[in-house]
Amino acid sequence: MNDSAVVMTLQPIPVQTDDQWLAFCTPPNLPHLDPHTTAAHQADAHWLLLDSRQTVVARCSLWWRQTPTYPDHRPGLIGHYAAVDRVVATQLLQLSCVQLAAQDCTMAIGPMDGNTWRRYRLVIERSDVPPFFLEPDNPSDWPNHFTANGFTTLSNYISTLTDNLTHLDSRLDRVARRAANRGVVIRALNLDDLDADLHRIYRISTEA
Repeated sequence: MNDSAVVMTLQPIPVQTDDQWLAFCTPPNLPHLDPHTTAAHQADAHWLLLDSRQTVVARCSLWWRQTPTYPDHRPGLIGHYAAVDRVVATQLLQLSCVQLAAQDCTMAIGPMDGNTWRRYRLVIERSDVPPFFLEPDNPSDWPNHFTANGFTTLSNYISTLTDNLTHLDSRLDRVARRAANRGVVIRALNLDDLDADLHRIYRISTEA
């Protein structure tokens, strides 16, 4: 019987040059990112993982300065995530957690591209229905990349398709009364002053 073992040598690289930035955003075997949009996300660090042929096999960005709050923790974020398989994902995620801990973060959250206004969360169950507008998509093995490395579910989100638009939830009246008692007024968007309404929605969302 012949036994053999394959050892994969992976090289972590912090993104510092224009060529590295291009490799980060447009790797041959991973989903591409728009370089200008990605730069505007103002991550605190970007990392590449290269194999022995200097091919990008995983990448991510890290945030630790401006991150969402979480009770009793200082969160760090892992975003712009992509990895070709679980083996390389393990090294990338372990590296990310070490880097975030060095910045005094007590919790690593991912994937999240800086905040929930951008791409975040992973699809863990699918149906024959295509993704809704602006919903994420990802390879089916990516959730296992995180759970295999000690990550647990922080929150869940479910999308549902219905063709019955006449149904009214019996709880709505109670919710409406509670909102009214707290001074909350719900109205339609003012299409004549849409920008102002969108700024109000953004301000409420970021302060919530």
